[in-house]
Amino acid sequence: MLNSSESTATQYRWLTEQQPDYLLTYPSALLELAQIQRREKKINRLKSISTLGENLSDETRKIVEKAFGCRIHDMYSSQEIGYIALQCPKHDHYHIQQESCMVEILDENNQPCPPGVMGRVVVTSLQNYIMPLIRYEIGDYAVPGEGCDCGITLPVIKHIAGRTRNLLTYPDGRKTWPSYNPMALMEIFPLARFQLEQTAVNDITFRVMTETEISPENKQQAIKIIQDAMQHPFNITVEKVDDLPRSAGGKYEEFKSVL
Repeated sequence: MLNSSESTATQYRWLTEQQPDYLLTYPSALLELAQIQRREKKINRLKSISTLGENLSDETRKIVEKAFGCRIHDMYSSQEIGYIALQCPKHDHYHIQQESCMVEILDENNQPCPPGVMGRVVVTSLQNYIMPLIRYEIGDYAVPGEGCDCGITLPVIKHIAGRTRNLLTYPDGRKTWPSYNPMALMEIFPLARFQLEQTAVNDITFRVMTETEISPENKQQAIKIIQDAMQHPFNITVEKVDDLPRSAGGKYEEFKSVL
């Protein structure tokens, strides 16, 4: 084991020494490791990668699977409940762990969402006898799915969208999870780490952790990529920073909002 608070360079160096068959880490750390792997190609024994603790995007899946040549298996859990849903062995969606918890995905009227419609995640623990959590609104949004052809009959979560604090707010009041095309941004800043923060309804700060200077041309390219992906001309400020700290538990948020 290696502490996730170690630098990405230290993590990659340790993994090249260990050459593990299996890796368990946060999606954000994995994405940074994949960026190094695309250049160095020194980790060559991985059979499978597991992730937990953060939202796993489709873009991260594609980048990581191409870099390491193996699938990601994601786990949806929380400190209060434990394991909530595990990724299907055949598909990218999740099976709810009904043996340990009940999961409801509800709309704004507290009615169950049909498959394909996003709603709030509400969980009831079946194993906590000391401090029961009954219909506990965990702060996440997710999309229920149809039944699965893998042979597992547990209910399906099609997609886990993220937490309420990670929602992007548009000037007309709409809220959604941001799309900002990280693959295109990585082409401009190959070894950088990013973070976007919505500081006002029309203002977003794009922080880039990099050792190299950011040219005016790169700034304009990045602004256009983000505006095109979000389909709105937000006022975007690009800042070069020395560090983008993780939480005490090692987690990292690529997008956050103060609204």
